[in-house]
Amino acid sequence: GDLSNKVLAGVAGVSEDYVGQYFKMLTNINPQDYIEYQRMERAVSLLRTTKKSIRDIGREVGYKDTAYFCRRFKMMFGIPAGKMRRRESAMNI
Repeated sequence: GDLSNKVLAGVAGVSEDYVGQYFKMLTNINPQDYIEYQRMERAVSLLRTTKKSIRDIGREVGYKDTAYFCRRFKMMFGIPAGKMRRRESAMNI
């Protein structure tokens, strides 16, 4: 399943706020940003290693809305997912 503050808090027997604060203290990044980064890294891997559609990749990494996935991807990496795929394909010819 999806990792969240709620899940971590339940397992550890502490509040969601405590989980968030403790995670940020240890890593200097909030849990939501870390989770999103991990999801996007997985998306990059799928772009590089599969022929799955952008829509399917977005869904596989947890985004129901393809447009939102594409916006977040571009915000994180500075280029659209499709352009990254084309660039990677060109480099591997």
